[in-house]
Amino acid sequence: MKQKHLVPLRWSASIIGLLTLAGGLTACSDEYEYESHEPDFLGASIYDYLQQQGDFTTYLRLVDDLDYRQVLRLTGSKTVFPARDDAWTRFFNGGNPWGVTAYEQLTDAQKRCLLGASTINMAYLTYMLANTGDSESQSGEGTALRRATQYSYLDSIQWCQDARQLAAPFWQKYQQTGVRLADQGDTYMVHFTPQHTAANQLAAADLSFILGKAYDAKDVYVNGTQVVEKDITCKNGYVHVVQEVLTPNSPMSEVINHHPQTQLFSRLMERFSAPYYNSAATDAVHQLYDGRDKAHPVISDSIFVKRYFTESQPSDPEGNDMTHYGLLYIDPSQNTYQSMQDMGVMFVPTDEAMQNYLNGGKGAYLKDAYGTWDEVPTSLVALFVKNHQKKSFMSSLPSSWSTMNDEASFAMHVDQKDVVATYVTGNGVVYVTNKVYPPIDYQSVYAPVMTNRNTRIMNWALQDHEMKFFLYLRSMENMYNLLVPTDEALQNYRDPIAWAKGKSQRQIWAFRYDETKDQPVTADVYAVNDDGTKGEFQYTISDVGLLRNRLYDICDRHIIVGMKDEQGNMSGYVDDGTHHYYQSKGGSTLRFSGAGEQMTATGGGDTEQQVADAHQISRYDTDNGRCYIVDRVLQDPVNSVYTNLQAHAEYAKFFELLNGDDMVFRTFQNDPEIKSIFTLNRTSASSGLGNVVSSFANFQYTVLVPTNDAVDAAFAADPTLHTWSEIAQQTDVDVQRQWAVRLIRFLQYHFIDNSTYVDSRPFAALTFETAARSNSGRFQKISVSGDGQNLTFTDAQGHRAHVVKTPGLYNLQSRDFIVNNSDYRNATQMVSSSQSVIHLIDRALIPE
Repeated sequence: MKQKHLVPLRWSASIIGLLTLAGGLTACSDEYEYESHEPDFLGASIYDYLQQQGDFTTYLRLVDDLDYRQVLRLTGSKTVFPARDDAWTRFFNGGNPWGVTAYEQLTDAQKRCLLGASTINMAYLTYMLANTGDSESQSGEGTALRRATQYSYLDSIQWCQDARQLAAPFWQKYQQTGVRLADQGDTYMVHFTPQHTAANQLAAADLSFILGKAYDAKDVYVNGTQVVEKDITCKNGYVHVVQEVLTPNSPMSEVINHHPQTQLFSRLMERFSAPYYNSAATDAVHQLYDGRDKAHPVISDSIFVKRYFTESQPSDPEGNDMTHYGLLYIDPSQNTYQSMQDMGVMFVPTDEAMQNYLNGGKGAYLKDAYGTWDEVPTSLVALFVKNHQKKSFMSSLPSSWSTMNDEASFAMHVDQKDVVATYVTGNGVVYVTNKVYPPIDYQSVYAPVMTNRNTRIMNWALQDHEMKFFLYLRSMENMYNLLVPTDEALQNYRDPIAWAKGKSQRQIWAFRYDETKDQPVTADVYAVNDDGTKGEFQYTISDVGLLRNRLYDICDRHIIVGMKDEQGNMSGYVDDGTHHYYQSKGGSTLRFSGAGEQMTATGGGDTEQQVADAHQISRYDTDNGRCYIVDRVLQDPVNSVYTNLQAHAEYAKFFELLNGDDMVFRTFQNDPEIKSIFTLNRTSASSGLGNVVSSFANFQYTVLVPTNDAVDAAFAADPTLHTWSEIAQQTDVDVQRQWAVRLIRFLQYHFIDNSTYVDSRPFAALTFETAARSNSGRFQKISVSGDGQNLTFTDAQGHRAHVVKTPGLYNLQSRDFIVNNSDYRNATQMVSSSQSVIHLIDRALIPE
C-alpha cells in the first residue's frame, strides 16, 4: 500500500458544518518600551514588509479583516509564518479542511484559525525556536520541539452535534441537545529545526519518514510545512515564509476520529472519553463573548472540554474512579500533553487490520467470546487501545522500532512497512498502520481466559496481583500449555488437605464468582458422600488468603512449560499425542491421552480416586503457547509415599526397613547420618501431613521399591547389609553405627531426584542424584534410561534393575504435604509439598 504523509488540518470537512466558532483574537498587550512607537534604527514592520513584497495579499487581507493591522505595524514581539499567494491558491484548490474554494467563503472563525495558527506571541529567529527557558530545561538550547501558537482555546468554541461523538457512552445524554466544547489547552505548532536535530542527534531518515519528504538538516519544518525563507527581521518581530498555508494543529484524537480508515479504532477509543464541565473556561468565554459586536456574539452556555480517562486523570465527570472501567496512558485530546521538548505517539490500525485480527487465528478468542469489537468489555478494550500509545515521541523514533518496547516493557515489533500514513499533530504523531499491536495480555497464553465468561474464577486467579501468574505467563521467550478448568468444573474441587486427613474429614469445595462484590471469589464447602460425590453444605469460605492458597496450587498444576527454539518454533504441546506424562510448573505430573480435539488429561489424584479424565472444550493458539479450556480440575494425589507404601503388600519388606528402629535412632540421636526415613517434620508453625520423607524438599522424586524377593536377595548377597533387628542387637557401638549408616544409605539410594515415568518416549541414559551420601559427603548418583516401554536403573556396582509392570505398583503417584500447623489435624493451608512417583523394581540397588 502506498504510504501517505499528511499534515493534519484542524477540522475535517465532515464536521466543519457543525462548528459555530465565535469570538475574536484579543490584541497583544505586551509591556514593552516601543509598544506604541517605532525606534529609529529599525526598518519596516511585519505588516509593511509583507505589503512591500507584493505576493502576500491574501495573508494581509486576513490580517485586515480581523483588524490586526495595527498589531503587526507597531513595535512589539511577534513571529509570523505567512504563506505567499501561490500557496493560498493551492489552499483554495482543495488544500483546506473546510472545502472552501475562495477567500470570500471563509467565516470569521476560520479566518481566526488561519491567523492564529501562523502567529507566535514572541519574537523568534528559527534557531531560537528550539530553545526553552530555564524552567523547562537546564541547558534549554536545542531541546524544544514545539511551542504554543496564538490560536487560543477561546477561539475553538464549537457546538458539538457530531453523531459519532455523541454515540460514545459518556456523551449520549447530549445526543438531543449537543454540547458546547472548547479545546483542552491552547494549540501547539510542531517545528523540526537544525538546532533540535543536532542537539538530539536525530537521523535524517527518521524525519524524512515522519514528514513524508526528504529532510535536509539545514531545513526548518513547521507543522510539516517547509520554511522556504527564514529569519526576515522586522522592527516588531520576525517573518518566516512557509511553503503552504498553516492551519491549527489538531490533537491526535481528532485525526484518528475523522480518518476514514480508522473508524473502528476510533470508536473503541471514544469509549474512554467524556465531556467535562470547565468553570474557568465558562467564565472566560462568557466574559469574551458578551455581544459587544458581531465578532463576539453572546455565548451563555456552559463550556465543556473533552478528556479521556487516563492513569493520571482516572475520574469521570462525576468524580467516579474509572480504574476498573479502563484507563489509557495518554489523553489524545490534550493539546498540552508532555512538554515543549516532547509529545506522544499513537499507532492506529486500519479498520481492515482490526477485522483481520479479530477474525484471524490470534484474535479468535475475542471473536468467540464477543462476536464484534464493539462488544468487547471496556477493561479489555483499554488494554488494547493504550498499547498502541507511546508516551514519548523522542524515544519512539522510527529508527528505534526494531527494538522498541511498549509501555509495559514488552516488544512491540513495529516495522516501517506496516505504516500506511503518518500525521504530525499538535500533541503527537499518528501512524496509521496495517497491523495491530496487541498488548502482552492479548498475546499471552492466558488471553482466552480473560474473555471467556465460563473461566472467571481462573481469570481472577491468574490475574491476581498477589499470586502473579500473569507475570510468569507473559514471557514471550517461553512456550506454555495452559489448562483452564471452567467455573463449573471448579465447583467440584476435592480439597487436598481435607482428603489427606482421612475419609471422615473429606470436603469438596465449590468455588463461586460474583462480579458485583469487591472480593468476587468465594467457596462453598460440602461434606463428601461415601461414593465420593458432593454431600451436605457446611459453610462458605470468604478468607482470600485461604482461597489463594488453593487457587495457587490449582494454577501451578495447570501450567506446563514446553520448548521454543531460536527461530521461535514451539514444541511440547500436550495435545500432539506423542508423549503421555508431562510435568507442570508446580511439579505435578499429568497424564495425557489422544491428540487434538480428542485429548484427555488426568491428574495423579484423579487416578487415585478413580475420577474420569478431563476433556478439552476448546483450544486457542497464542503467541507463547496454547490455552485449553477443560471440563474438570486436574487434581494431585493426596496419598503420601508412606501411605502408598503401607497400602500394598508387595512393598512390605522394603517399607518395614524404611520405618527403621526407634531404639537405634535414640542411640544415635545426635548423629546427622542416622535419621529416620519418615518423619512428621514438626516445627512450631508447621508439620508434615502425617509421615513424610525426611529427605524430600519442595521438588519431584522417584521412589524405587524392590520386590520382597529382591530385598531378601540383596541381604543374602551383601554381607555389609544388616536388618534393623541385627543392628539393634549389636553391642559394639562403632560397628552398630557402621551397620546403621550402611543400611540407611542403601535405603536412601532408592530415593532419586526428579520424577521419571514409564512412558512412550525413549531416552538415553541420564544420571541423577539420590538421597544417599558417600563417605566424602557427596550425594551418590544413579543412571536411568528408558526404551519407551520400561525403565532401567543402573547402580554404582553396575547392577541393573527394571520396573515390574504390575498395574497399580508402578507410575504410582504420591504427594507429601507440609501444612501450616504443628498439629496437622488443625492445618488449613498448604505450605509446600513434594511430588513423587513409586516404581516396583525387580532388584535392589547397591550404593558405593
